[in-house]
Amino acid sequence: MRSTENKIISIAIYSVWGILIIFGVLTLIQPAWLKELSEPGKDVEARSISDKGDNFLKNKQYPSAISNYIQALKIVPDLKKAIANLGIAYQKSGQYSKAIIVFNRLLEMDPEYPDIIYFNLANIYENTGKTDEAIKYYLLAADASANPEDDYQRAGRLYMENNNLDKAIACFIKAVDNKRTIENAYKSMLIVQEQSISDTTQEYRQISTEIESESYKNNLSGYDASIYNYLLAHDINLAKTYNNIGYCLALQKNYEESIQYLKSAIQIDPSFKDAKNNLRAVEGFIEKEK
Repeated sequence: MRSTENKIISIAIYSVWGILIIFGVLTLIQPAWLKELSEPGKDVEARSISDKGDNFLKNKQYPSAISNYIQALKIVPDLKKAIANLGIAYQKSGQYSKAIIVFNRLLEMDPEYPDIIYFNLANIYENTGKTDEAIKYYLLAADASANPEDDYQRAGRLYMENNNLDKAIACFIKAVDNKRTIENAYKSMLIVQEQSISDTTQEYRQISTEIESESYKNNLSGYDASIYNYLLAHDINLAKTYNNIGYCLALQKNYEESIQYLKSAIQIDPSFKDAKNNLRAVEGFIEKEK
């Protein structure tokens, strides 16, 4: 009788261990059906924690934001939004080396808007005095951006501060060429749409062809360009860019062309003191050379 009871107990124990081992194997192997059941829950949890991080980031509570993003990424390591905002939180809190690592990790993941990441990297390098790297990433941002005007302006300013006048002028002119005219606004819309869809689709190919051929310009007749022209005529940033070009040309002793740009700056903003001072200086140089 005792032998029979012992045998029954042994079978029960082995059965329990067998179940535990099976569950252990399932946990380790994680078959497809079990993974499919767990992934949605993990994703929801990670996004919820990341959203909390966003609130901390918005309120400039950077340590708490960083903690939440790291926690979210432990659950879903490829959550791009959390990676991007982790980089921004590091950047805002002055932890530049960590921000650079995070942004480069995100670039390796083929993000939807690489221009924003390039811009942030450029800003970090500018703030840390690494001018060459800053220029490099501002130009990468410009190449990837639907609206590269500001990227070109920043690169041009850094070139100008380092007395690389030819490259500075080239960047400022590209900034002018990429102003928000109605043509550029429409082109920007197409580029954003192109970036948001797969490059294997017919729609992508159609948009790409339209951008490259500039056939979109034939579709603008139904739009009212007056508001764009008004904004352009009162654009302070454009006035600053004209002034920068005029200043660089003056340093190269290209006085006549410099005057044209400086006057264009003053026409946009009649109270622009820097442009007025630069214009007086250039006219003075011309008088001395007579």
